[in-house]
Amino acid sequence: MRDDVQAARPLRVGMVTATLPPPGANMTGTPAHVLKTVRAVRRAGAEVEVVEVDLAAAGRPLGLARALARAARDLARARADVLHVHGWLPFALVLPAARVLHRPVLVEVHGLYVASRRGDPAARPLRSRLAKALEGPLLARADHVLAQALAMRNLLVTGGLGANRVSVLYPGLDTAEFSGFAGPPRRVPGATPGERVALYVGSTHAYQGLDLLAAAQRRLPPGFRVGLAISRDAGTAEDVLRRFGFDPARTTALHPESATDLPALLAGADALVHARPDLPDNVNVQSKLGLYLASGKPIAATDVGDYRALLGGAPGCVLAPPEPGALAAAIARAASDEDVARAARW
Repeated sequence: MRDDVQAARPLRVGMVTATLPPPGANMTGTPAHVLKTVRAVRRAGAEVEVVEVDLAAAGRPLGLARALARAARDLARARADVLHVHGWLPFALVLPAARVLHRPVLVEVHGLYVASRRGDPAARPLRSRLAKALEGPLLARADHVLAQALAMRNLLVTGGLGANRVSVLYPGLDTAEFSGFAGPPRRVPGATPGERVALYVGSTHAYQGLDLLAAAQRRLPPGFRVGLAISRDAGTAEDVLRRFGFDPARTTALHPESATDLPALLAGADALVHARPDLPDNVNVQSKLGLYLASGKPIAATDVGDYRALLGGAPGCVLAPPEPGALAAAIARAASDEDVARAARW
């Protein structure tokens, strides 16, 4: 864009995403990240128009043609100077229209397909191989790619994408409400005086490692409680505890309701936990890590992917191999060692 045009009016960004849940839904994962990004870009002074593409409709008879036509119509209406697309499947639907409209396209990759190994949690060997074969050549047609981890960037560059066409942007927007939280801390229900609380925040997808966390809980000494602040789409608290094998007497699962619930829960925990398993496609960095760090609480995490590079050596974090006994020891130290807690607050 010419400098004089850019100076005359704000940059217009078309934020392209798969269909978002209805307003008021308890959004997690990609939808939550998209909306956080929209707010951040608007605060930076740009005008943002959200463009949703219906991936489900594209799979029905004549649905692909309708989805392509709708994407072209919506992009033309948005009158964007640049398109910020979340994921390679929405990118596939808007690419033809973007080229016709001569709009540069930035694709943010939330995850990369790597061939699954049989026996991995949620393994999809055939689907992962097909998706991997399509993903690389398509991303090569983007003007620039945002990766959510160094490990993701390395995979893209190794796959043939020029290093100058990939940037790393760790998620974790809107962390001020956690770093600047001034309200009263909230202990998870059921926590008794003197009991130490290790809190996990997120969903119950296989790559989150809740089965590993449940196995580690069985190796924790008495006096520790695991808190699970989970999204409503994860199911009832009772179902989550039963599905993953958590000890009901030492576990509290709850659904944060208000905007202040989550910062208060993090402030009231003794340690924050992320038990990512060692999966070949577990190469992104989730926004929960930004919230964990902003809260100033000790962190216990597995040393997989970029977590080793980001948290390794940080005195307020305790890393462990993705193994129940090692993770239990990391949780116990993070929740009990005052030196770790003091370092986390700095």
